Amino acid sequence: MPFHDLDNQEDEENDIKDHPVSRPVTFRQRAFPLLAMLKTCREHNADIIWEPAPIW
Repeated sequence: MPFHDLDNQEDEENDIKDHPVSRPVTFRQRAFPLLAMLKTCREHNADIIWEPAPIW
């Protein structure tokens, strides 16, 4: 195996993937879906209903 392949293999082993819940969420990521939901409900004259989030 060439030397550069060993380096790539080691890098892949050292990469630890974060769980999506542990990543920070920006205000923009939270606000845009909420605004879209509010606009859609207004257009359809519908109520907005929140539910508890599923357990991770």
